Amino acid sequence: MLETIIRNDSTITLLKIKLELDKIDYNREEIFNLQNEKFPELEMTTVFGKKVNNETLFNKVTFINLWYINCAPCLEEIPILNELKKEYGKSVNIIGITFDNKSKVIEFLKRKAFDFDKIAGQKHFLKNNLKVESYPKILIVNKKGIVKLISNGIQDKSSEKNNLKHNKEFLREKINELILK
Repeated sequence: MLETIIRNDSTITLLKIKLELDKIDYNREEIFNLQNEKFPELEMTTVFGKKVNNETLFNKVTFINLWYINCAPCLEEIPILNELKKEYGKSVNIIGITFDNKSKVIEFLKRKAFDFDKIAGQKHFLKNNLKVESYPKILIVNKKGIVKLISNGIQDKSSEKNNLKHNKEFLREKINELILK
């Protein structure tokens, strides 16, 4: 339905749009092509100087959170991610990768507790190797370095249905399943 308002110096046309979220193809992003594939080679350093590569990460189940500082859904997930880190301790690698630079991330960490390894300044890797177009993303990788789950983040009660978000319980089940293999 269109409505037009004409004023002295302008014409404004109002348009009503109906957005059908249940018809969006949430796995259209190229990152979803990594499902059941080997995670790309990486050689990185966390914001606090720890060396990270495929060999150090994929000797156990690895939970990878792709995020950035100004992403509201990413920030909403932090308490749940901290819970998972506390629950699994050293039995699961949990890392966060962002395109934000190291100094921004360190400043952010002074205001917000984010209890696992963070890797900053990875715009090229995220865009070219993982083909990430939207955030947040979660990848769970098995002990052999194969991506076993890709998610659009952690589902909350207000999340749209069928958007490839997973709740905390589902993520725990997947991690536990992979730990036992």
